[in-house]
Amino acid sequence: DAAGNPVYSRTVSFRPQPQQPPATRAGRPRIPLAVANPHPFPAENWLIRSGIPFPKGALADAGQVRLLHDGRETPTQIVPAAWWPDGSIQWLTLSFAASAPPQETAEYVLEYGQEVKASRAAEAKLASSDADGILIQTGASSFRVNAAGELVLPDGKPVRTRIAPAGDKAGTLATGELPATVTLEENGPIYARVRSSVTFPDAAGEPALTIICRLEAWRGAKVAKLSHSFLVQGQPSHSTFESIDLEVPLSSSSWLASRLDGQPLTFSQNDRAFQRREHELIINQKEPIEARLMGDFTADDKLVVLRHYWEQYPKGVSVADDLLRIELCPDFEAGYYDSFPFNKHSTKIHFYLHQGVYKFRRGLRKTHELLIGAGGAAEAALFQRPLLATAPPTWYCDSKAFYDIAPRDPENFPTYEAHADRNFAAYRRNRESRRDYGMLNFGDWFGERGVHWGNSEYDNTAAFLLQYVRSGDPECFFLADEAEKHVRDVDMKNWDPNPLNIGHVYIHQVGHHGGYYDRSPPGEDAWGWGNGSVTHAWSEGHLWHGFLSGDNEAIAAGLNTADYYIAMRFKRFYDFCALRDPGWHLIMNAAAYQATLDPVYLNASRVIVARVLEFQDDIPRPLPEHQVEPGRTHQVGGWSRMMVPGHCHCEPRHRGNANFMIAILLSGLKYYYAATGDPAAKASLIAGAYYLLDECYSEEVSGFRYTSCPAMSYSRNASPILTEGIAAAFRWTGDQRFAHPLIHGLPANERGSAYSGAYYYRCGPRILADMKAVGLKWDSSTIIPEAFKKPQWLEKAKNAVVVQAEDFSRQGGGECQKISGRPGAWGQIVSYWHADIGHWLEWDIVIPEDGNYAVRFHYATASPEARRDFLVNGQLPCPQAENIAFPATGSFGMNPLDWNYRALVDAEKKDLAIPLRKGRHTIRMINKNDGLAFDFFVLCQL
Repeated sequence: DAAGNPVYSRTVSFRPQPQQPPATRAGRPRIPLAVANPHPFPAENWLIRSGIPFPKGALADAGQVRLLHDGRETPTQIVPAAWWPDGSIQWLTLSFAASAPPQETAEYVLEYGQEVKASRAAEAKLASSDADGILIQTGASSFRVNAAGELVLPDGKPVRTRIAPAGDKAGTLATGELPATVTLEENGPIYARVRSSVTFPDAAGEPALTIICRLEAWRGAKVAKLSHSFLVQGQPSHSTFESIDLEVPLSSSSWLASRLDGQPLTFSQNDRAFQRREHELIINQKEPIEARLMGDFTADDKLVVLRHYWEQYPKGVSVADDLLRIELCPDFEAGYYDSFPFNKHSTKIHFYLHQGVYKFRRGLRKTHELLIGAGGAAEAALFQRPLLATAPPTWYCDSKAFYDIAPRDPENFPTYEAHADRNFAAYRRNRESRRDYGMLNFGDWFGERGVHWGNSEYDNTAAFLLQYVRSGDPECFFLADEAEKHVRDVDMKNWDPNPLNIGHVYIHQVGHHGGYYDRSPPGEDAWGWGNGSVTHAWSEGHLWHGFLSGDNEAIAAGLNTADYYIAMRFKRFYDFCALRDPGWHLIMNAAAYQATLDPVYLNASRVIVARVLEFQDDIPRPLPEHQVEPGRTHQVGGWSRMMVPGHCHCEPRHRGNANFMIAILLSGLKYYYAATGDPAAKASLIAGAYYLLDECYSEEVSGFRYTSCPAMSYSRNASPILTEGIAAAFRWTGDQRFAHPLIHGLPANERGSAYSGAYYYRCGPRILADMKAVGLKWDSSTIIPEAFKKPQWLEKAKNAVVVQAEDFSRQGGGECQKISGRPGAWGQIVSYWHADIGHWLEWDIVIPEDGNYAVRFHYATASPEARRDFLVNGQLPCPQAENIAFPATGSFGMNPLDWNYRALVDAEKKDLAIPLRKGRHTIRMINKNDGLAFDFFVLCQL
């Protein structure tokens, strides 16, 4: 009460009962599951943990499901993981050991229905508890987790973690010295998983560091999977360490280690290899060599594998008398990482590696995946690139477990699918070109504002998984796997002295979570103080990854994120300023509610929606005189406010909002309506979609302006994230006004993104579903272009040599496209020159006479960091010709106003003189970063 005394309600007694689901579908429906083996050897008895979704009302009981192979039932653990509101099963997790011929696909079938009854496995459960811990017996080997939380191999020796904190008096910590919390998480006749955690206290007895291990084993296996995590705790914001090693008690006089890029290496007693960079290996403190260790170490039938070894440098391995030491955080000397100049390149990769120690932020958890046991090259390769059980795309999409999405459809959406195929295929190549590697970096992308790690902005995991389920492309699943594990470990708080802060997600910044530098790199305006926001946090990718893979740690990460932002935002009366705040929060809560049916997520969304409806302009608001435009005198249906600098630079400022913020809120309302059927939310979305078109869309341009400000120019920049709510409104109303940005706007800007492009592909499959439902197709734009107008300086230029981009003589390292019809361009342009870093184009030109020449480029780009090298006859003509920055112009030439000229200039902004002799020369331009619509360049004699 007001005096601070507790107030108690009357006692209420109740008995919880599960929802009685509708009966399982009749008959014996079958779901094909493809198990593709990409390896050149047979896969035998390899564990698959795979989640299969079911449509609402299709399956009532997991006992009415069985897995078949070659017509016979395959022993399988089948566990429900999520349910629909009617009580039917939404997700099943399958655990089984699969086999597949080399480089072929084995066909499994999941059968369900009222007539189906799975056989009960006769074998005993794999795991049992005793006084010494938990023992797992696979039939081919045995593994134990002892009371100290350590994996104990069949010979009785423990796999030990040894930690060396930094500091003269720090000493060394090791597992085996303290009791652990050991939990048997899953136990059946096919698969068992044990989780252990042991916490090392600081001098005051508070948690300083926790080692978490998850052991997985399956029937018939001679190997076990070990997920090893260290969780940084303590009272300081950061802790420092000399090294963290894993000692595997397997003895051999020599070990064979395979390489990505050469013949295997042999390591003998007292040898040590240090992966200092992704491409640089140091053996026994000798000169570095170009080599990337794969992370598998074999000796006779002994096998130890560290997954993604070179990608997660620094890494090390050393051989002692009776063990193989896997150096998760290898000891290194001060000097090398400190030697790089302070700039955005060194802060990108070395932020946590300084003065010979690792500096880790509190709440960081870093997980390494290992395979340990008896095996060889086949087991190592299968661990690095596991088998997947993949259902048909139509099954995933029709289940509605990912909301309403469309399967890959080249017939109805030919150009969307072609660009998506190209962009997803290029993702790993782009990572390699940018060298986006490192222990705390692998799985993320670099380049937000040119200086930040992206922290998977817009949810790369979700974008990859949507493409995986709608296309069946396994590469997209593995990209999602890498992204999700990075985000859950590095980009969010996994521990804090205040438990309510667990789940906080960091916004894109230097070092992912900040706190490493007290200033920005020269020439950059960097963020790095550890802030976060609900507008830069996502739960869908975590949850979908968890359900598809059976990884409960991913599900926990998604729910921790949703729980944190509810706890933080509802500590006081709910309010918001920017529209994307409630939008992203509704999207997050919708995913958490569908995963759990926990009403807390729905209740939080009800509060948010009530506030959104309260702020929405139901009555037309007259525009001030300075904001009136032809045909636009009022604002209605939206959430207008006085716009901030960046959204409007005029004086007096205009009222309105930003296009993407409106759009994100409309998406959030769409998902909320899907969960609740609330007619007020549906009406709000439709009114908001009209408002977005009124304020920011031009049918003449077929694109949006950034905000309501009349000074903003329109551009052909329509994307799925801007039009998802509009597509829903068209599906519900049939108003052809909503169709225009879908039919004309989207195809005019359909290139998507080959890297860091979750903003495009997280919504694309949902847009396609709405379009398909109403019979719309997505094909190339038919907009008539506006003619190019030659500038006066070009008319007057002496000996001007105009080189059209589309007239290139050669290209290498990729494939661009020649495109017609861009308004304001001179003929065709070159585009799609972004997917492959290092992709070059060459032109053969003829210079009319000896002299000094200036160079100017005609281009357009929406990318903030488009960069190219400009070479003459294979050489840089001047330092300024390297890594030329092409500032963003609005979009990729979708609007005549997008086109701009970029000259090579000196420090005084004067044209640089490039000396050229009369005759033939070769010009080469090389893609260094991001997309560029390239029209032509011109060499003018000075």
